[in-house]
Amino acid sequence: MADFKISLHPATGHGQYGLSDTVRAQVRPGDRQALSRWQLSTDERLPGWTPWYILQFPESELVDVPVTSSASQVIVDAPPPGMSIHVLVLVSGPGVSLPVEVQDYVIATLSRANGGSVALVTVPSPFDPASLTDVAQPPVGLTPWAIPGLQGEPEPFGWIVDAGLDGTRRSTEYNSSARAQRTAEDFSFPDFPGRLVPWDEKPDWFDDRGLLCALLLVPVAGEAQLFIDFRARCNHQHLAGDALQLVEAARSGQLDHGWSRLANGDLWTGISTARVLAELGGMTEDQWAVGPGQAQPDDEDPGV
Repeated sequence: MADFKISLHPATGHGQYGLSDTVRAQVRPGDRQALSRWQLSTDERLPGWTPWYILQFPESELVDVPVTSSASQVIVDAPPPGMSIHVLVLVSGPGVSLPVEVQDYVIATLSRANGGSVALVTVPSPFDPASLTDVAQPPVGLTPWAIPGLQGEPEPFGWIVDAGLDGTRRSTEYNSSARAQRTAEDFSFPDFPGRLVPWDEKPDWFDDRGLLCALLLVPVAGEAQLFIDFRARCNHQHLAGDALQLVEAARSGQLDHGWSRLANGDLWTGISTARVLAELGGMTEDQWAVGPGQAQPDDEDPGV
């Protein structure tokens, strides 16, 4: 989680999610506050031990990534297929020991200033893949936490935050790279008069500030190219219809102020939604053109 961090504050009794120091330094001073804050639990899960946070790692969502080992790292064995590992962050006051039957599952301990302890305890449990259905397309672009223009560290995973075991806050890891790839592979656009291109192959000169669903490039000569960001929370089938009509408009010279022309004569335009352009991009309605397609009830008016 290189872009945000979880902080637990025993002095005030609250936990919070906030931006990492690297990302926070890029944000306007007025936007650096915590993303979310909650009261830490006071209910004991084990005698004398209270769960303050839970991390869940489903086996089906794990990927191989290069790791540089360090003394501060804790290695956790992967769970077997069909299972997940819950890592419980348990805290205690002074003079409290974990039950003997739990001690074999402790992977790390840390002393607290009040004489108590923090223990990381692993708990294997069955995992239902259906619980990740809602992240078939991770909502990268439209969450309240999205801040266009930030340069974070790309990671192959994302996190869902919910109330896990006994209502304790929990983060569940999912494989965002695999989902984006599957979405791209499943998407078909047989009527598009051009070529569909992965988002990471878009031109070097183009920076969408995290606002667009797609970039459409219509060259003077050659086939049109549609660069689609499958991480964006867009109605991609609706986008396909818009792109088709936009290519037809460009070829027939019916250009509105949503188009731009490169020095070599090639035309390009971006495809997004009005809400993203206004709320995240800070743009006014006169700065985009309404797309040619019919607005859908679940994705608002298209903006181009």
